[in-house]
Amino acid sequence: MIRFVAFFVLALAAASSAVTAHSHKKKGLEIVHPWTPATASGDAKTSPVYMIIKNGGRRPDRLLSARTPAAGKIELRVQDSGAANASSTASFEIPAGGLLELKRGGPHLAALGLKKRLDAYQGFRMTLEFERAGRVTIDVIVEEAADGHTH
Repeated sequence: MIRFVAFFVLALAAASSAVTAHSHKKKGLEIVHPWTPATASGDAKTSPVYMIIKNGGRRPDRLLSARTPAAGKIELRVQDSGAANASSTASFEIPAGGLLELKRGGPHLAALGLKKRLDAYQGFRMTLEFERAGRVTIDVIVEEAADGHTH
């Protein structure tokens, strides 16, 4: 019984560290679970990027831009629910003590001019530029496309 409990505690610790390992922190900001869906084919040149950005600070911050060697350009895009197309924007605000959720059907990043197919369980580095926090380099995980479409 003691071995079972010890094994369970170790397994739980390993699982919780794996979950927390996919967040990045800098100057009061925490970027949680940055991900993108796998591209369906090698000729797909655009993919959305999603994440949650938490601001634990007392002042708002702004996401100004992003870049990655995996794509020619990253756009900050807004999409109203129900709208088919997204439009680009200059920045996203992260309120003091609040969060910004970059998600499907809402604000998100768009990786344009992908340099290769994005296969599930791989990833790439991306650098986010914030007004106050400065540059934060993150790991974007490529996940399976759950519903068969990428964007």
